[in-house]
Amino acid sequence: REREREKEREREKEKEKEKEMSPAQKELAEIKRQMEPLESDKRRYEREQREIDEQLAIDFTPDGAYLALHNKCFSTPIQQYTYEVCMFDKALQKEGHSSQNLGTFTRWEEEPGAGPHSVMIYSGGGSCWNGRSRSMRVRLLCGDEEYVVSVQEPSRCEYHMEFMTPLACSQEAADRLRRDLDVMMGGAAAA
Repeated sequence: REREREKEREREKEKEKEKEMSPAQKELAEIKRQMEPLESDKRRYEREQREIDEQLAIDFTPDGAYLALHNKCFSTPIQQYTYEVCMFDKALQKEGHSSQNLGTFTRWEEEPGAGPHSVMIYSGGGSCWNGRSRSMRVRLLCGDEEYVVSVQEPSRCEYHMEFMTPLACSQEAADRLRRDLDVMMGGAAAA
């Protein structure tokens, strides 16, 4: 409401100025007023285009399977910290009301025997006491649900997370999980 009142005051000031304007100046002022919503729409469309371009630049794997995880965040508490990863965005270490940036998604790495899109690298996080920036490796594991399995700090300011997701499953692994489920359910999963 305050913003609306401010805009109304601005309009009143403009009307006062218009009384002193020539007809050509009044016409120009009217054209500028008509252009305001168009300029606003243009900025909004440009912002949306930048966001689309940013998404298109992300490697969601050749078949685009990991797009389903885009902008989803997952967290797990470990000791006094909560570790959070927002897929294809950022990784954080939280303690109380503060958080430490562990990096932003930069690239994929290949885990030997697991394929070219098996480890997500988050780098360029907050500065560490030794001068380098924090980073996180997120190893994707095949499983029937999406959740953080574990987080470790094998060396100072370098974090390793294991993340379970069905998207990491090969067709063979998915079939094996389905058979295992079928056995556990006594044949009910096949129905």
